[in-house]
Amino acid sequence: MDGLGDFLLELYRLANACPAKEFQAEAMNLLQTQVKFDSGRWAHGRHKLDGERTLLENHMQNEPPELLKGYMEVAGLDDPMLRLLRLNPQRYATRSYRSRSQWHHLPNGAMRDYQVRFRHENVLMAVGKTVVGTDIEFRFLGMYRAHPERVFCDQDNTVMLGLLPHMLQAQTINRVTNLVAQAQASEDESHGFGIADFSGNLHFCDDTLRALFTENWPFARSGYIPPAMWERLQSGGCYRDQRVSANAWRAHGMVLVRARRRCAADNLTAREKRVGQLVSNGLTHKEIARAMDITPATARNYMQKLQDKLGAHGKVGIAAMMAQAVAHD
Repeated sequence: MDGLGDFLLELYRLANACPAKEFQAEAMNLLQTQVKFDSGRWAHGRHKLDGERTLLENHMQNEPPELLKGYMEVAGLDDPMLRLLRLNPQRYATRSYRSRSQWHHLPNGAMRDYQVRFRHENVLMAVGKTVVGTDIEFRFLGMYRAHPERVFCDQDNTVMLGLLPHMLQAQTINRVTNLVAQAQASEDESHGFGIADFSGNLHFCDDTLRALFTENWPFARSGYIPPAMWERLQSGGCYRDQRVSANAWRAHGMVLVRARRRCAADNLTAREKRVGQLVSNGLTHKEIARAMDITPATARNYMQKLQDKLGAHGKVGIAAMMAQAVAHD
């Protein structure tokens, strides 16, 4: 496959059809029809202003498992990927070099030894970055050739610079497609569902979540999770206010968000919620008393309080109202 058009058609076909766990390997195999290499890495992470770096995910293509440990031991010495992030103002950038000549100036030769050890004699780096506040979110493709004379040329850099946005966009499409399919398989009309990247940009937002955002944050930036919520959710946490309850978790390099309107069960104390859960499990007031080490009379009082607070009638009503909160949490 030599033509760019054929490459892109196959890449975006993979994006829509390939399981998320297999996509990066398949896409890098496809990339070799355009740029030849022996092994590679596809990483995603965040670089902070103070120098701290977090690696969120790392796919290795034809590389030994110990490569990542070896890289982390030497990365702080003079990491070319970080220099490319800091010094290049463009969103996408590439750079190639010969490892033996690149690191000759370092006194201990650690980075050079690392490159030679893992047969990275010639390196082509491609980096896409997004500025998030004072941090830089990056997605990195590293391609390596083992033979010292197989040097990456200017044409390889030019080709990779053109393909990189497509590779990263196809990765995002693949992740969103797979995650939406999973969410639809367990659809719950009372909860809104969305998928965001690590800058809070929504790549998918169902009608329920969109309506919830519009109702509660009418002036928030369209296509993004409202800042007050995102501040709490971006690390995979939870958000609660008087109107909205939301949870988030990470999967395949994205942030998944589920949110709903708060309900009466959200205002219960921890002990009342415990009683409500036991009622929902079908326990009698005597069984609840034993489970919580309280008297049967106290258990009855709790059950009456639950009916009053929830506006529910009997055990079935309590269970139905508890389900609105428990299903989300």
